[in-house]
Amino acid sequence: MDYILKTGIIEGTRTVLDSTNPASGPSTFSVRILPDMMHITDIDSVTKKLLLPDYPNFFKEVDYAYQVGEMVWVVCSVDFQVGFILGYLNPYNGTDITSIVKQMKHMETLAGLSSSEMSSSADLTVTKLSDNYLTVFNVHTGTTLQVYNSRIYYLFCSDGTLLSSSGNYYTKINKDGEVTIQGKSLKESYTKDINITGGKLNEVYSSVTTSTQNDISLIAGGGLHITTALGGVSIMSGTNVSITSGTMISLIAPIIGVIGFPIIL
Repeated sequence: MDYILKTGIIEGTRTVLDSTNPASGPSTFSVRILPDMMHITDIDSVTKKLLLPDYPNFFKEVDYAYQVGEMVWVVCSVDFQVGFILGYLNPYNGTDITSIVKQMKHMETLAGLSSSEMSSSADLTVTKLSDNYLTVFNVHTGTTLQVYNSRIYYLFCSDGTLLSSSGNYYTKINKDGEVTIQGKSLKESYTKDINITGGKLNEVYSSVTTSTQNDISLIAGGGLHITTALGGVSIMSGTNVSITSGTMISLIAPIIGVIGFPIIL
């Protein structure tokens, strides 16, 4: 059997084999072969579909979900009775990947890659799996970018750095295990205990409000220092306040605040 290479346009999305539905097929797509079938408008009286051939994907390992209106390459017999969809049709002047290269460089910058590790258009292989997802692979460094149409990006660097990002946040885990998170706000909710173990803790906020339904315990192996630049220090309790230290407790403020009950230090 002789085969020819043709271009086509998807006219019907995937049909799945269903013994109760005579219009179904074994995961095929209705394809209008161009230019041979440009003027076909007849409808099959049984299937209620255009009288166009139904072709499956060519490669068994990948079953693309083509959508109506998408242009594809088709290999088929000269009488169009047998055929397969090879993949998406690339424009004759190629595809502009300028925006993809720009996004790749932006993600690599956030990941902290050096200038010698940054990608150029000559380094990148772009694989479009659908209108919703594509991958970008640097053939020299192995760095891979996954892009979703929801504008969520995942970058996997050759040194083990992982970066995820959208327009409002990014999260990075570098090769040394350092975690960086940047976003607009943070909300956490837990139903059981929280245990955090680490080295030195540094936090900077415009203000802090902490509330608890039960006791609050502050235990320091060394000294306890509370310093205010403006305003006072206020400690309020409905019952008792107990501050105990094996060494020193210091309260430092430019203006001494008002304490509403006796404290013994």
